[in-house]
Amino acid sequence: MWYLNRRFTAERFPADGVIVREALETASLGVFLVWLQAGRMFMPFLGWVIFGALLAVELLLRLYENSRWSPASPAVEEEPDSIEELEQDSAADIPAPIDVE
Repeated sequence: MWYLNRRFTAERFPADGVIVREALETASLGVFLVWLQAGRMFMPFLGWVIFGALLAVELLLRLYENSRWSPASPAVEEEPDSIEELEQDSAADIPAPIDVE
């Protein structure tokens, strides 16, 4: 799953939890299809229906995660403790005068 996501994802790389979830979905699909085959109940149409259902669940989960994503908030500067610190900070921002002769 990691390789497929790294290879085919053009946008930001998904979180580790998403990769684990996709791996579990793939494994559960494979185990379920093998179990159906062992009971001689597997049909290709049923396999595609189950695959489509898991794909729809994954797409809905991705849509939900993308709608809740927000970029990291910018770093907040600390407030000065006193007026003297504020005056020192603002004085440091003013460039020195240029001597013109």
